[in-house]
Amino acid sequence: MDVLKSKDEISQVIAHSHKEPVFIYKHSATCPYNARAQGEVVLLKHDYPIYGVVVQYARDVSDELATSLAVEH
Repeated sequence: MDVLKSKDEISQVIAHSHKEPVFIYKHSATCPYNARAQGEVVLLKHDYPIYGVVVQYARDVSDELATSLAVEH
C-alpha cells in the first residue's frame, strides 16, 4: 500500500484512475475497526494499486480527498 502524504499526489492518483481502477483507503490510526479493515484491504486479490491515508497524520490530504471525490470518512 502506497501512503498518500501530500495533496499534490491526489491529482496524480485521480489521473491514474482514468487508466485503471485504484483503491484509496482512508483510515484512523487509533480505531481498532480500521486496523482490522486495513489488514483485509492489504490481503485483497487485485491488479490495481492501493493508496492509503492515515487521517491523523495527513488531515489535509484526507480533507482534500473528501472534497475532490465527495466521499467523507
